[in-house]
Amino acid sequence: MAKRQVSSSVSFLSGLSAWSLIVFGGLSLAASLLGHSLGGAIVGVALLLHGGVELHQRGALGSCRNERAPVFLACNQLALAFSVIMYLAWQVLSLDVQEIDAMLAREPIRSLLALYPAELRERLYQNLPAILVGAYAVAGFLVLLGCLGMATVYLRVGRRKS
Repeated sequence: MAKRQVSSSVSFLSGLSAWSLIVFGGLSLAASLLGHSLGGAIVGVALLLHGGVELHQRGALGSCRNERAPVFLACNQLALAFSVIMYLAWQVLSLDVQEIDAMLAREPIRSLLALYPAELRERLYQNLPAILVGAYAVAGFLVLLGCLGMATVYLRVGRRKS
């Protein structure tokens, strides 16, 4: 039985995933180094590594050279999800209410908030930490869904190839 080629859409998705990880990893690393952020630098390096693995294994995905490439790519996606979720958890644990208050007191945010009624502003000040935690949770969930989706695509490719 002849082995099938990987579809162009799977190859495109893999390339898009690889290059977006490399670009965002590089930008994150650069911004983090400029801002002296250890967490951002770590996640930037992790994104670069995951993107490099994706790019390297992508070449083996379409050929018969490496039958385990789809499984390796699926594992890379799960490791990527873990890396990003750990970074988001670190960000949640690092939330500092005083730093949030200082951010809200800076221009232009202070002027924008002054446009709202005092009661609404006060509620925002009180609930902003919870809103940020919720935003990080949503981001983590979306990352997990995306990575699980890509891992599933890779595993299906692996089943079709064998």
